[in-house]
Amino acid sequence: MPNIGNIAALDSVFQQADTNRGSYWANPFIIPEGTTLLMVFTATDSSDGADATDPADFTVKEFRFSTDKNDFTNAVVIPATLYVPAYTAWVATVSTSQWPAGSTVYFRAYCNDGHHTTNTEFRKYESMDYYKTYFSFYVQ
Repeated sequence: MPNIGNIAALDSVFQQADTNRGSYWANPFIIPEGTTLLMVFTATDSSDGADATDPADFTVKEFRFSTDKNDFTNAVVIPATLYVPAYTAWVATVSTSQWPAGSTVYFRAYCNDGHHTTNTEFRKYESMDYYKTYFSFYVQ
């Protein structure tokens, strides 16, 4: 299965938006209501050797967002539609206006190379709780 290496949130001028976390590194990052984020994940598929799929050809590349850190069954799904080959990165445009001020929104990245029946998911349900909150934002 492909590997997701990094996830970042950028603002509309490509500055990192996921650094304002208050006094604890694993807090959700704080973002103003109505902000447009560029959500980015890097991915590779090297484990398949000669049969590896170029990340540009992945069949699934998306982010899912939920206000429940453990339940993504009704998650908002936003596809990553821009591929940046120099970084093997997929980018999704996300407006925080779909969540009211005061919401904490948890997110996960997903991809699939078309050779597996399940998607690569990062961060997983089984992840430690502080990782779940690290991969989230608070709409202010």
